[in-house]
Amino acid sequence: IEKKLVFAQANLNDRQAWILQFLHENKKITNKDFVSYFRSNRTTAYLELDNLVSQNLLVKKGNGRSRYYCLKEEFRSSEHYKN
Repeated sequence: IEKKLVFAQANLNDRQAWILQFLHENKKITNKDFVSYFRSNRTTAYLELDNLVSQNLLVKKGNGRSRYYCLKEEFRSSEHYKN
């Protein structure tokens, strides 16, 4: 990943930073995307994504298998990223 994220709450682990970068480039992420990239289990994916929701960085949309996560509106601009 070429760009680095700049967030005031920079208390993020590597997986969480990857999630935010992924969302900057792809607009939404599912548990399946996370599990596929990190070869982890669904519980780990849920915990990482839910943690970012609780930090007010992501919003959850949908329910069950159709659930996905997006960056909150205020974090969608490029000002939160640097080269």
